[in-house]
This record gives sequence, structure tokens and C-alpha cells, in this order.
Amino acid sequence: MSLQTFRDRWTLFVGALLSIALGVALVQAGAVVIDGAGSPPAGATPAESAELARSFDDVNAIMGMSLFLGLFLSVFIISSTFSFTVTERRRELALLRLSGASRANLMTLLVGEGLVLGVLGSGLGALLGTVVVRGQLWLLGNLDLPADRLDVSFSPWLLVVDLGVGVGVAVAGVALAARRASRVRPLEALRDVGQAARVMTLGRWLWGLGMAVPAVAAAIGSQTSSDMLTSVLLGFAVIFTGSIALQQLSPLIVPGVGAVVGLALRPSVVGDLARSGLRDGVRRTATTAGPLIVLVGLVVGLMGILTSQTAAATVEREQTTKGEIVVESTGASVSRIRSTPGVAVAAATSTLPARILLPRTGRAAQPMKWAEVVAVDPAGYRATTDLAPKTGRLSDFSDHAAVLGPGAAVSISPKQSAVVMQVGSVTRRLPVVAHLPETVGPGPDVIVPRAVVPSAVLAKAPTQTVVRVAAGTSVATVRDRLRASHVGMVRDLHSWSAEQSRQQGDENVSVMGALAGLGGVYALISVINAVAVGVSQRKRELAVARVTGFSRAQVVLAAVVESLVVTAIGLLLGGVVAATCLMGVRRGNESALGVPVLDVPWMLVIGLGVGSVLVVAATSAVAGWSSTRPRPVSLVAGRE
Repeated sequence: MSLQTFRDRWTLFVGALLSIALGVALVQAGAVVIDGAGSPPAGATPAESAELARSFDDVNAIMGMSLFLGLFLSVFIISSTFSFTVTERRRELALLRLSGASRANLMTLLVGEGLVLGVLGSGLGALLGTVVVRGQLWLLGNLDLPADRLDVSFSPWLLVVDLGVGVGVAVAGVALAARRASRVRPLEALRDVGQAARVMTLGRWLWGLGMAVPAVAAAIGSQTSSDMLTSVLLGFAVIFTGSIALQQLSPLIVPGVGAVVGLALRPSVVGDLARSGLRDGVRRTATTAGPLIVLVGLVVGLMGILTSQTAAATVEREQTTKGEIVVESTGASVSRIRSTPGVAVAAATSTLPARILLPRTGRAAQPMKWAEVVAVDPAGYRATTDLAPKTGRLSDFSDHAAVLGPGAAVSISPKQSAVVMQVGSVTRRLPVVAHLPETVGPGPDVIVPRAVVPSAVLAKAPTQTVVRVAAGTSVATVRDRLRASHVGMVRDLHSWSAEQSRQQGDENVSVMGALAGLGGVYALISVINAVAVGVSQRKRELAVARVTGFSRAQVVLAAVVESLVVTAIGLLLGGVVAATCLMGVRRGNESALGVPVLDVPWMLVIGLGVGSVLVVAATSAVAGWSSTRPRPVSLVAGRE
């Protein structure tokens, strides 16, 4: 019977099927890539092994986020889709109960439909996964990660994973809706009264309030926190909990907002019909607005955090760097930079192909999988860096000591008293005299003196030299002299800082853009499905409107207007979630940097708004035109 229902009512299940297939494809592709990012190949040099290990960690982190987001959205969107689909079939299910079917029979039917969807979605997702793998490898390649070094191959065990994910997500999504549908009295479902007409179910109340409380707490915490990282983490919490809370409580919020918006529609006959649909179709409007709330909250919130932190990194870099000019070159050019007339200080920072070991009392030294190691002149570093250490003193930094940089905040214990550096043929043990705090932008893990590094290694190492201009000398004059001597890429401090942030931001935007795009695809599938199902299930209602004098074009236009109003409400509420998140991030940046820093991705906001409106308008128009194709008289009949 489940198979027959699926064949007869397949249009109701298209959105859920696509969501399951996409979730399975993402899980399969992520598992394949993670499995391929194993250990560095044998025979690689220590520097190559460290670089590959770092790259493989980045690959695993990106794929892990993709898997988490894919599974979260799969369960969330599919459960919402099934809930709406089952609700729209309440009269059909009530007739089955009146025909003799028990509650257990009804649950078995609906769970059986979920199993059918899970199996079909698993098969489709397994095929789609081969395409998704290529897309993920392309993304990794654009991020300068070694996609060509990954051992990507399809294993038979992935079929078991695909089936488990597909069936598990489908059954999890349908189980709650099936249980709720089986408990509704048949006559109430036929007349749409009592429990059948109740939109705010106990589950919605529990989920809505359960997510609203931490969302409000996170919003307050992000505004009162003096720590930038805490504000960002609380911003992430606001995005997820706030989106879910508003989505679950939307039956309470959407009608009120719709009533206010609907006042503008009253002068028009078509607008008045649309306003009536908004007032009477609370469940339908809430189901359509819900995914849009998640879409805007998730995509704009995540991208806004990223762009704001990129802007904050630019400000922080300029605040902590004492200099006017930065030269990007190799270490061989440092002496020429220092000898340029007008240069008072030239502090060179060279990135080394080095390996770091962490000495441990009574045990062998522990090698770090990867570490960014830079070599500096201690005196020049102190003269051009305004970053107070968490522990220790930079004044103790000399040619015989090391400093743990901002990147070591999470990778090395602050109690680490010494490090062992291996670079070229040199192995040196250096005491740690200071530990720098974590910064917004990326920073080195270990800072060592240039005096302990072989000159041949320094000459080839990528180097950034911060230049302080002598008093009474024009910055422009020194910059022109450096450019004329062809020592490397010469920029003023602001341009260099902005370029560093742009490069890092481009990488982050690519990753976060892919993840946010994933959330957008899920949400749009759900919106399209909700609009299409909602309009197509209103054939009798639309026919009654036509019988009472409305033309077919007016009825379709009213359905489109109603959908657009709901879309606007969903975008507005999603914007509230994103704005709450970003205001907390702005406050955290102000606490850390002394100035408020916020960068809203307005082009993304406009693109989401316009895209959502176009998609919803087209979907509702097509569904409305299709639903009004039969003669109205053939659809207007007694309900029982």
C-alpha cells in the first residue's frame, strides 16, 4: 500500500526525495574524501610530510563541517517536509481510519512510505555522490589543498553507509509526523476541527521554546562578552538555535506579521483574496516561511561572521604592526632593504620549511604533525610588533630563545618550556620565553631567531619585511626607492594588511560559501516543495473562488501574491536572526579592538532576497495554473 501511495501521490514526495538524495551524496562524498586524506606518502621529506599533514587536516575539517551540516539539514528539512505532507493528507488518512484501519496500520503505512523514500533516495544519492566528489575535489583544488594527492576510491562499504543514512534520515523524519497523524480522531480530521486544526502542537512548543531560550541567552551573552572569540561562538549558537526557534514558532509569528502586511492588500480584490488565504492557511504559510527563516539566518549569518572577522583581521594587523611599508620577497633581499636610504628598521619574517618537536620530561620528544615556523630578528621584531604576550616577556627574546606565536594557542600547551627545531641539517633546542595571544587572523606557531637558521635556507625562504621609515624622511620617497631597487613587492601597511586579509578571506569565503550554499539548496528545495504542495492541495478552495466570480488569472495571481507575502515574512524573520548574530560579533570586535567592526554581505542579502522571490513566484504560478486546470464545478462538492 505504501508503494501504491507513492506512485499515486509522488508529487508530494519529490522534495523529500531530493533532500534525502542530496544528504546521502554529501555523506558519501565526504567519507570518500576523508578516507583518501590519510597519512603522507612514504619517502616524503619532513617538510613535505608536515605540509601534507596540515593540508590533510584542513581537508578533514572542511569535509567534517560539510557532513555535519548535511546531516543536520537533512533531518531538519525532511522532518518539516514530512510533517507538512502528512498534514495535507489528513482527510485521506481519516478516511482510511473510518474504513477500518487502526492507528498501527496508519503508522505502518507512513513509515513504509518513509522506507520507500529512503531506499530510492539512497540509490539516487549514491549516483549523485560520484558527481559531488568531483565538485568537492575542485573546491579543495581552488583552496590550494592537495586534491591530486588524495587517494579517492569507491569502496563497497559505502553502499551500506548510503543505505543507512538514507533510510535512517527518512524514517527519523517521518516517525514523529506518523505518530501525530495516528492520534488524530478521524472525524476531527475530516472536518478540520479540534486536534486536527491545531497548528501549534506539543512538539512545536517544546522545540520552539527549547531553542528560543538558548538563542536569547546567546544573544545577550554575545552583547555582554568582552572576548571576541566568545562573541563569534555565541553568534554561531544564535544562528542555529534562533533559526530553529523561529521556524518552530512561526505559526504564532507569521499570522500576526501577515495581518499587518495584509492591510496593504485590502484595496485590491485579488489582494483581499490573498489576505484571506494568509489568515486561514496558517499551517501552510508557516511551513513556507520556516525554510526561508533557516535559509537567511544560516547563509547571511555565517557569511556575515566570516566577512566581519576578515575585516577585523585587517584592523588588528594594522594595530599590532609598527611600520609604514611592507616588502614581500625572499630572504636574499633583506640586506638590500636594510641598506636603502631612509630605512630606520627593517624587520624580516621568513617562513621556514622546519619541523618542530616538543620535549617532554622522561619521554621522547613529541613531533608536531605540522607547524608554521618563522624566523625573525628579535630586536627588529620587538621594534615592529605591538602584541603583548599572554605569558613571559618579549624582552627576553634573543638569538638563543623562541616564542610561541598566535597559532600555538590551541596546538601547544602554554606550559611548554622548550621546543626543538629541525631545519635543513640543523637541530636546535630553544627555551620558550613568551607565549603570544591568539589573534583574529592566522599567525605562526613558533617564532625562532634568524641566527639559528642556515643562511642558505633563509635566502630561499618567503619573507615579509616590515619597514619603519627614519624620522624626517617621506614614506613615499622610501617606498619609491625600494620599488626602484626591485627588492620585491612593496606596499604600504594598509594595502599589505588588506591584501593579506583578502587572500585569507577568499579561502574562507570559498569554504563557507560552499557550506552556506549547501544550506541554501536544502532550504530552497523545502520552500519549493511547500509552495507546490500547498497550492496543489487547495484545488477545491481555488475552485470555490472561481465559482463565486473570480477569474482563473485572478485566482492564480492571488496565490502568487500570498506566497510572496509569506516569502517576505520568512526573509524578514531570517534577517532578524542574522542581524542578532552579527550585532554580537560587532560588539565582540569592538571589545577586542577598541573600534566596532562589522561587514555585512549586502550583495548576498540582495541575491538571496531576489532569488527567493523569483523561485517562489515561479513555483506558485506554475502550481496555481496547474491546480486550476480542471473545471471548477467538478471540484466543488460536499466534503463528506
